Amino acid sequence: MVFWYKDERDGEPIYSLDARRKSIAQAKLWSDPHVFGERATMRTNVEPAKLEIDPLEAADAGVYRCRVDYKNSPTRNQKVNLTVIVPPNKPVIYTGVGRSLAKTLQSNEGSQLSLLCEVIGGSPPPKVTWHFDGQMDDTYTLEHGDITINRLDISNVTRKFLKAKLICQASNTHLVAPLTSEIILDINCKILVFRDTRSQKSQKKKGKAVKHAEGMEQEIPMPNCSTLRPGCWKTVTGLPCSTTEHYYEL
Repeated sequence: MVFWYKDERDGEPIYSLDARRKSIAQAKLWSDPHVFGERATMRTNVEPAKLEIDPLEAADAGVYRCRVDYKNSPTRNQKVNLTVIVPPNKPVIYTGVGRSLAKTLQSNEGSQLSLLCEVIGGSPPPKVTWHFDGQMDDTYTLEHGDITINRLDISNVTRKFLKAKLICQASNTHLVAPLTSEIILDINCKILVFRDTRSQKSQKKKGKAVKHAEGMEQEIPMPNCSTLRPGCWKTVTGLPCSTTEHYYEL
């Protein structure tokens, strides 16, 4: 006879195998319908024999005791502690105070940025981390019992974030691969310099606003809006970083 007990629940077995007066292959099996039901079966064709539970549920965690009664030998008992790891849900990334979902986020150079990664569930609670360019932020917190969050605050969005892929990762075990979600940043860059190409003979030639100024002649800082034509500030700000140069009539 083989009996399985869980957490010594009322002292009653939750599973049994009865091979009295018959071979082990013909043994009578019984499973408590309120615990395992048809999810459990005793495998006796392997060494050692084992109790297989499929599918495993969170409530199956606990201390199990296997008791084997022999016909001509003393009873033996063996205990095992089963820990059930429940994977968390896939991370969800929110942007802004409105908690809007997005896969791509547009932001301006020099601005502030806040991203919230939220993971629901998981036992034990998952570790939620942000990853970017070899760096990691692991300042996550557990809120409302089963929600783990990690808020990533960027005080100054620089050009290095152009097309950057920010990855949020959640994991509570090494047995399975971490769950991930990502968001790509699209940065609008400021114009760094203004190149005045007007000659002394013609004051009506075009000027050129460029992103990079290295090696160029007659470069002066970008003038105020009043120096250019009306509405110029709306025109020359918010250029994508991938744009190398733009022309404006002076």
